[in-house]
Amino acid sequence: MCFTILIAGVLWCFSDSIEPLDRSQYDAAVALYGACNQRSPERIAMIESKLPPPDAKSPPSGPGHGALKEIIDLAKRGHWDHATEACRALLEDQVVRD
Repeated sequence: MCFTILIAGVLWCFSDSIEPLDRSQYDAAVALYGACNQRSPERIAMIESKLPPPDAKSPPSGPGHGALKEIIDLAKRGHWDHATEACRALLEDQVVRD
């Protein structure tokens, strides 16, 4: 029950506020979607290693960094379906519709 509420909260955060991604973050999100869809801890680790580490001296690189880290954390805990859904929602938010 608590986990369901947590996942609903994460998905709600992604749906309400669009996290703009820069080009490298968008590419990471696409790779992350594939890794989550294939349930590949190795690919998740590789993608995570390419993200800039959190640094107390400077903020994370761009507003999308936190969204990517949340998805990675879901995947690392084995919540593959929820991570895939969150990643898809993040990517869909990048689409500009008229």
